[in-house]
Amino acid sequence: MKKKVFNFKSDLKKGLNFYNEFGFCIFKNIISKKDIDNINKEIESIVQNQAQKHLSKKERKKIKSIDESLIKLSKKNDELRSRIYNVIQDLPSVKKFSLNKNFLKIVKILGISIPLIKTAQIRMDMPKEKKFLIPPHQEIKNIRSPNMIFFNTALKKITNNMGTINIAPKSFNLGPIIPTVNNKFNYQYIDKKLYFKKYPLKYFELNKGETLLINKLTIHGSRKNTTDYKIRWSTIVRYEDAKKMPFLDLNDSYKQFDLKG
Repeated sequence: MKKKVFNFKSDLKKGLNFYNEFGFCIFKNIISKKDIDNINKEIESIVQNQAQKHLSKKERKKIKSIDESLIKLSKKNDELRSRIYNVIQDLPSVKKFSLNKNFLKIVKILGISIPLIKTAQIRMDMPKEKKFLIPPHQEIKNIRSPNMIFFNTALKKITNNMGTINIAPKSFNLGPIIPTVNNKFNYQYIDKKLYFKKYPLKYFELNKGETLLINKLTIHGSRKNTTDYKIRWSTIVRYEDAKKMPFLDLNDSYKQFDLKG
């Protein structure tokens, strides 16, 4: 399956028709270059500040990119890397990202009546790291509403060797699947036997600013970043629907509700 990209400004309807058929689509021009650059600049300011504190002048002189700075800091102190990750989630530009009017326009078209921001976060997938990779799964764990949509946006170009997201087109047709397998890092995932023959996984590189819109039931997962000095930077924004939310009906079975309903 070849990559197909839809221009939000001119091909919104075509893109959403593709989404309804395949369970995902890729848009460009949902997010402005200015908004992407603002996030990157704020991340860089935090990393540079920590590099000034924890790396020698000689070490900093050899560094050619913000990715190299963070990788060097991580190798010195993994706890510092973890804390940098936690801090960048609270950047003003990240919070603003989740309020993007184009995201909200799409979720309204797709049936979310009263949007709630379930998640707005940055992912930073480090080179060679495995412990934070999420195997193929559906986006149905710990959600409060059967109406849930999520977006994944590339903050910088993401090539195959940086660990693109893998997607099984049309796999949402299987309906919700209870994950029965745990990997060694305790992530639940779906056994390939249940879907792969009919719905094989595909990989798509993303240019800076391109956004994946993914159906909650479409099987997808993350892949290992095999580069030496490039971090896969992306944002994840999830929206739920307050109008259709068993959680607000004091129904404690909301985690197991029929997601088809």
